[in-house]
Amino acid sequence: MERSRGRTRGYLTLDFLNGQREGAEPSASLWRAFQLYREALPALCEGAGVSVGNFAELRARFAVDRRYGGWFTLWVATPDGRSAEDVYVGVPARRWRKGRTRLEAPGGR
Repeated sequence: MERSRGRTRGYLTLDFLNGQREGAEPSASLWRAFQLYREALPALCEGAGVSVGNFAELRARFAVDRRYGGWFTLWVATPDGRSAEDVYVGVPARRWRKGRTRLEAPGGR
């Protein structure tokens, strides 16, 4: 994990459109998987009937905490300003549904 001012960055954000990362240093195998996914993204989009150009943002932030274990947030936005943010928790990942519990969502969402 990367250290910044003596603190561990407990997350990894991957930007699938720009090939950038923020936060913790990914393992070599995870970074390679990310690169392969980015290369396959146009074909995946085509299979879903859209193009990569339909996205202005396509990011995921992965983290682990004591309360929820592993969780991640997905951000998707279109060039015309529509956007969505969804949180997934656990293994296998399940979508965090607001309103089902009084507990705070992972990452303070």
